[in-house]
Amino acid sequence: MNEKKPEWYNDAKGGLGHALFDEQMKKDVIRRIQDQQPKRSKYGFWTAAAIAVAICIVAFLLVIPSLTKDVVPSPAGTQTPDIESTPPTPEPTDTIPPSETPIATPDDQVQLAYMDLANTIGNYPVEFNRIEANRIAKSSVIVKRVIEYGDQGNFLIYTKDEKDTQLYSGMEILTGGQGSEPKPDIYELGTVGELPYLNDIEVKGSNLFGQYQIHIYGVCGANCVTNNWIHFDEATPVVPISDFRLNAHVFEMDIDEDGTMEAIASESSTISKIEIYKKINGQIKIADLNIALNAEHPNSVIFDNEKRIFKAIFPNYNLSYQYKKGEDTLELVDNSQVTTDQDRLMTGAVYEEKDSIESKWTEWKSTLNGIRTLK
Repeated sequence: MNEKKPEWYNDAKGGLGHALFDEQMKKDVIRRIQDQQPKRSKYGFWTAAAIAVAICIVAFLLVIPSLTKDVVPSPAGTQTPDIESTPPTPEPTDTIPPSETPIATPDDQVQLAYMDLANTIGNYPVEFNRIEANRIAKSSVIVKRVIEYGDQGNFLIYTKDEKDTQLYSGMEILTGGQGSEPKPDIYELGTVGELPYLNDIEVKGSNLFGQYQIHIYGVCGANCVTNNWIHFDEATPVVPISDFRLNAHVFEMDIDEDGTMEAIASESSTISKIEIYKKINGQIKIADLNIALNAEHPNSVIFDNEKRIFKAIFPNYNLSYQYKKGEDTLELVDNSQVTTDQDRLMTGAVYEEKDSIESKWTEWKSTLNGIRTLK
């Protein structure tokens, strides 16, 4: 080292001996020590500060996820349910199951609402438009059966082609009134069933709706029938007119006992339906008993013509009603809370209805004069 040694150096090198370490010597030592220490960079403070900030940021990023409940969504198909958040399944308790069909408290009396036929077109098997019979040549048809009807002449049952199975009905035209010779023309009255049921066709007198008419009944298949009522007007006394036709089994009776005959129609398919046709203020109206008795599908209503009973059939019970005299009201006469086989009852009702119709026709036949059939 070439630096200049202080004056006390030689003394110190050889030992102080008896010399004293005075104040000047102390200052020289301190200065030398300070001069030999490296100088600090002026950037040291800011570097340390940057490192401290970086450490804080890393710590923040590591600590924050643990402080929140948000879960990073897993890829589709890999997410597992939160088992701890699933509510526990309640333990089953013994309960009494409700009845399949609750039994409602029936009304003791049900007021019937008769509707205008014009508002029910397409809903029921009825036609009520006025049809005047057309005059056609007898030679243009193939007569299959002739039914004589007293002095009013013969009714012809015929087809229009040899291969045709559709039957039609017609009425002979008399030359000089009742009892005279028929003309070569006939009045065509419309369809009357199918050829296999030729011998089931009936022609009988009727007082339906308080007016004398001729009722023509035909069969077109299983549970398929036709009913046509014809009458004559004073304006055209020789031309048959039809303004009421029913494609359903029908009972003619004075159900409300007011002196006028009503038509009670019965439809049978998957269920049984009953409608009543009544003339009110000169217009034919209809009451739907399935609707009135809350016995619409899959329930049924049947009619017992001998007892004059309307029976509503439900899965677990039956309700029986009678028409109240002089009123458009049904009165409850029996509330049978028993389990029934509805299909069996419906099937039985169809056959019972058919048997009663046939017995009624037998009575009509025996009382009508001049009717005989030619086979």
